[in-house]
Amino acid sequence: CVKETGETEEAIKEFSDGEVHEDEALKCYMNCFFHELGAVDDKGDVHLETLNLIMPGSFVDAILKPAQHCIHPEGDTLCHKAWWFHQCWKKADPEHYFLL
Repeated sequence: CVKETGETEEAIKEFSDGEVHEDEALKCYMNCFFHELGAVDDKGDVHLETLNLIMPGSFVDAILKPAQHCIHPEGDTLCHKAWWFHQCWKKADPEHYFLL
């Protein structure tokens, strides 16, 4: 999704390890990534059960439980909804949040 969106690895790491910030290419990277995983539907709602299948069991409770209240993202576009989900998830549990 880096190639498709024009986002840089540095910007992804900055969001993952640093503060929440807005970046249009990053928003679309997040959307692309979720679509590649098959973890969102056409409305941009996140399917945690799909993420549960992808992630090792030990990560599910620590990482996905805090995201449960973020599964119906807000936004005008799929890119904005993906970003809304990620910033919600990061704010809910900044210690365990990460973006690949």
